[in-house]
Amino acid sequence: DYLEKEISNKVLKESAINLIKQMIPLTPHFAHECLELMNCINVNTWPEISENKFEEIKLPVQINGKTRDIISIQENTAENDIKKIRDYCETDVLNTYLVYLRYQLISNSITNESYNNLIKEIFALLEKSDKKHWKEFSALCEKKLY
Repeated sequence: DYLEKEISNKVLKESAINLIKQMIPLTPHFAHECLELMNCINVNTWPEISENKFEEIKLPVQINGKTRDIISIQENTAENDIKKIRDYCETDVLNTYLVYLRYQLISNSITNESYNNLIKEIFALLEKSDKKHWKEFSALCEKKLY
């Protein structure tokens, strides 16, 4: 815990110094005074951009407006690859829901009739969808009714 605080304080101080250095053209006297108080040695050097900080993009995975996970992708990932990732996540969530419904049926939490109605409704919506990944998912799924 102590180490985390020390690292956190170091990062905070470096970020503050970089911000103050960017203020030098606008408020030179004030910025130099602040940097002096922060014991900054290289007052007249601009902060350097580290290229590796911008290689990853973090995308939240949300279900019903609640963040369930955060995935990281490379910044240079093609738009088509991002679409594939999104489509995979959507079908994975639906598959998890179908497993949950099956569990509810097996544990007698829902009736056979309720289960069958939900399955029919889900697959009817998938068939109406114009998205290719939903149609593929529907074609691969076993639509066994009880």
